[in-house]
Amino acid sequence: MLKTKAKRQEAAPGMQAGIIELASGDSYKVRLLDGTLLDASLAPGVGAALAEECLRDRRTVLLSCVSSGTGVILGALQTAPSAATRDVDDNVALSAAEASVEAENVVTLRAGDTALQLHADGRVRLVGQQLTMDIAALIKLLSAKVELP
Repeated sequence: MLKTKAKRQEAAPGMQAGIIELASGDSYKVRLLDGTLLDASLAPGVGAALAEECLRDRRTVLLSCVSSGTGVILGALQTAPSAATRDVDDNVALSAAEASVEAENVVTLRAGDTALQLHADGRVRLVGQQLTMDIAALIKLLSAKVELP
């Protein structure tokens, strides 16, 4: 019986797509689309948070493979439209059936000197120069105490 050593799989040099399977410190294991498993690191400018998100969501990453069987993660491939879009004037629009924003302490919406703050302890603060409410039906105010200056 002839015994042969299994060859170590190496990725072809160049650009490859793959899925991050494991993160350990600054090092990652990436499974290429052909099944090859590579050791990889992040390219300068690629955030560890992006790599963690790709690991968690199983998003496809793009990496540059070198002949030694290692790779450098260059970024992630986007395969679906974003819920938020940014136009050429740097305006952001969010479109969804429902949207949720959560924070441990405070959520603040701000535009210039106007702000709406939602505090975890139940306090709500609205700061601005003028308030207009256009209500077609009923305003119901429930409070133990109401102060009007």
